[in-house]
Amino acid sequence: MSWDEFSLGVEEFTRSFDALCERCNAAKIGVKQVDYNGHVGIVLSLRCGRDTRDVEIIDQNEIPKLLALPFEEFSYLSGLEAIWSSQGHYIELLLQPAAGSSPAEMFSKLFGVAWRDAYELEPIKINSEGGVNVEIGLASDVFRVINEVVSPRSITLKLHGVPDKGHDLVLDYLKKLGGALLFQVELITGVALLMRRHRVRRRRKNDDKVQMPLDLKFPDREFDDAPLSLYWYARSAAGMPLLQYLAYYQVVEYYFPLYSQYEAHKRLKQILKHPTFRAERDADVSRLLSAIQVSRSGSFGDERAQLKATIEQCVDEKDLRDFLSADDDRKNFFSEKTKLVSGKLSIDRAGSELRNEVALRVYEIRCKIVHTKSDSRDGDFELLLPFSKEADLMHYDIELAQFLAQQVLVAGSRSL
Repeated sequence: MSWDEFSLGVEEFTRSFDALCERCNAAKIGVKQVDYNGHVGIVLSLRCGRDTRDVEIIDQNEIPKLLALPFEEFSYLSGLEAIWSSQGHYIELLLQPAAGSSPAEMFSKLFGVAWRDAYELEPIKINSEGGVNVEIGLASDVFRVINEVVSPRSITLKLHGVPDKGHDLVLDYLKKLGGALLFQVELITGVALLMRRHRVRRRRKNDDKVQMPLDLKFPDREFDDAPLSLYWYARSAAGMPLLQYLAYYQVVEYYFPLYSQYEAHKRLKQILKHPTFRAERDADVSRLLSAIQVSRSGSFGDERAQLKATIEQCVDEKDLRDFLSADDDRKNFFSEKTKLVSGKLSIDRAGSELRNEVALRVYEIRCKIVHTKSDSRDGDFELLLPFSKEADLMHYDIELAQFLAQQVLVAGSRSL
C-alpha cells in the first residue's frame, strides 16, 4: 500500500498536529501519533460514558477537516456507533440495513434515489411538539471524521433538541425513540434498519505468527457435513453474538449421542463391577436405569452431562488451559466474575477440573440464550438479550465456544 495519498507533507502535518494537540489538551482529550508501517496517523480518545473510546485517523488529510469542526463538544454513546453533544443537544447514530435488506433497497424505498446517486439526497425530517426533531439522511461532517466505519453513503439518525440528562438517560432515550421509529420504517417500507453496534476490534496474540508461505497439506481427514456447516454458519454470524454462540454450541451438541455413550458405558461398568451390586435388588436396578437415561436424541444423560462428556472426550485439558492463557486479556476475563455468568474458571490452579468448569459455563450461557431448563435440577436462568450489556461481554466466550467446536470437529473426523 502506498501512503502518499494519505499524507499532508511534513510541515503541514506538524502544524496541523500541533494545533490539534493544543485543542485536545484544553478539552482534556487524549491524542497521540501512531506509526502504521512507516506512515504516521493519529488516535483520539473521546469520552464514552464513564470511559473513553479511541478513534484512529489514518488519513492525514482528515486532520484539517477535524480542526474545522467543534469535535471537542462530542462524546460517544456506549455500545453504539453514535455521538452526542450535550452542548448542542444533538445525537447522531449510524444505521445499517439488516440481513435481507440491501443498501440499494434502502436508498430506493426511503429516499427514492439509486445507490450510485446516493452521495446527495434529501433527508427525511420529522418534527415533534416536544421540541425534539428527527432526521434520517447522510452522515454529518463531524460524524464522518470521528467514526472509522463511516463511508460517503452512510445513513444516520439525527436527533436535534435532546435535553442534557446525562449519558445513561440520553442513551436510553435514543434506544427507545430509535427503536420505535425504525420499527415504523420497517412496517411502512419493508426495509429493516438497525442501530449500528460498536464493535471493539481485538487483535489476537497469534495474528502475526502465521508462517509464509502457508504450510498446507493435502487433506487426509473428512468432517461430518452437518456440524461443519454449522461451524461455517457461526463464522459468518459476526456481529450477532447470541446466534454465533448457539451455532458453535450446536457443533458440539451434534456429537452428544456419540460421546455420551462412552460416559454411559463407563458408569455401567463401575456399577456392574462393584462387589455389592445385586441384579435381584430393585435399588441396584434403579441405579442402572439412572446411569443409562436416554434422551429423545438418543444421547445418554441430561444435556449438562452430555456436554461434559463430549468436552472430556474431545478436548485435552492442557490444550484448553493453553488456549485460555494464550492471551492476557482473555485469561483475565475468564479468571474474574462478570455479569454474564455466575462463576469463573480456575485457569492457574493445578488439579482443578477445568473441563468441567468450562462445561458448566458453556451450559449456563446456552440456557440464558434459549431460556429453557433441561431437567428439574436446573434453576431459572435470566434471559440474555441480543443488545444487552451482557451480550457485549460475550466476545471471549464466543472464542471459547469456537475453540471447543474446532476440537470436537477434529476429534469426530475420520480418514478421507
